[in-house]
Amino acid sequence: MKTTKREFSLYSFYDHTGIEAHLTAMAARGWLLEKMDLWGWRYRRTEPRRLRFAVVYAPDGSAFDPDEPTEEARAFQEYCAAAGWCPAAAQAQMRVFYHEDPAAVPMETDAAAQVETIHRAMGKNFLPGSFLLCALAAAQVLLLLRRFRANPLDALSSISDWLGPLIWLLLILLCAADIGGYFRWRRRALKAAERGEFLPTRSHPWLQRALLVLVGLGMLLWAASLLSQRRGDSLVVGLACGATALLAPRLVLTSLKRRERSADAIRPLYFLSTVVLAVVFTVLLALLVPRVVPLLRSSAEPYEYQGRIYTAYHDPLPLTVEDLGQGDDDFYSTRRLLSASPLLAKAEYTQNPRLDGPEGPSLGYTVYDVRSPFLYGFVRQRALFDATHDARTLLPEERRDRWQAVDAAPWGADEALRLSAWDGTPRRLWFLAYGRRLVLLGASWEPTAEQMAAAAEKLAP
Repeated sequence: MKTTKREFSLYSFYDHTGIEAHLTAMAARGWLLEKMDLWGWRYRRTEPRRLRFAVVYAPDGSAFDPDEPTEEARAFQEYCAAAGWCPAAAQAQMRVFYHEDPAAVPMETDAAAQVETIHRAMGKNFLPGSFLLCALAAAQVLLLLRRFRANPLDALSSISDWLGPLIWLLLILLCAADIGGYFRWRRRALKAAERGEFLPTRSHPWLQRALLVLVGLGMLLWAASLLSQRRGDSLVVGLACGATALLAPRLVLTSLKRRERSADAIRPLYFLSTVVLAVVFTVLLALLVPRVVPLLRSSAEPYEYQGRIYTAYHDPLPLTVEDLGQGDDDFYSTRRLLSASPLLAKAEYTQNPRLDGPEGPSLGYTVYDVRSPFLYGFVRQRALFDATHDARTLLPEERRDRWQAVDAAPWGADEALRLSAWDGTPRRLWFLAYGRRLVLLGASWEPTAEQMAAAAEKLAP
């Protein structure tokens, strides 16, 4: 039989009423709280009991307090024990006690003092952190919106790019609900204290659950999308980076709290350790990812040319130069980059000669599958814009490249455009529309009508 269990708290830091009610219900089911740490709340199995819990706050406490209680904490526990209150667990400024008698005299007897104590505890830890987290979330939303503005098609085809703002917005809502709820409770609690009354607290655990569900759903969609695109390399690196960023600081702090005897000793060591870890992690990413990620792909093949190491890929492509009667597959690198979301799927394919082989023709094309019909016009316009939006756009309007309609029949397409220079000289870049599939195709040679028809057979849906 399982003797211990863990859970993450879904209650606001100041919501002692909700926490006490939850712990009372857990004890009635045979689970007694015994520890609160960075990994959540830990319970041990006991006989089901009717207990009374009390959550009190120590403004002088700290998240850096060691696991072993200080002399002051021991003295307070002994004082409470004299009244029958047993210590259950503690974390930062929060202290949890329980009493065998459900009708025991409450630990808090002065409503005004309780409100002031909670406010001092909130001001030391929770409120600054919540304001900082809210500002960080707002900055992330702005960054993601800026990315969408700069590369909307990349953002629309990436689950993380359009799901990210939703998660950050929900986090802002959660922070705002917690901060606003606390100050609303404090205002009302002060008035109640003037009458000698205690005002119960209330938080929003359903928002926490919604955030966790959305984050979990986003992670599953992201992982499923990468696996369906055979981008296990990105999944491995992403999970490794996320796990390291999430777990490393917690492991460091947990280790320090077990070894050191005071918060004053733990605090500088923790910040120094996290800075060192951040620097080392950044350096390792910069040095190893460009070398390791290609090797995680089964289609990657490193080769040497003029004393340097390059990577050739052998990803399957729907259309190759060999299909068009050009080149030799033995000396080519074929690479594909896929991204997809319920709104838009984007696939980039390139085929270029290896540097250590003979020269040959090259081929590159991007395929957009518009999964939401209302986005078709926007995707078409943006795809045409992205194909020409480079340094040349700094030139006067009359000297910029422009798209011109060409005969779509040889391509078997609904619509065909070709990019031309300002003087009318045609460039080897075509835009083709096949229903809701849009294709930007570039070649290093002028394709014949037969090659156009062969390309249509491979690229049309």
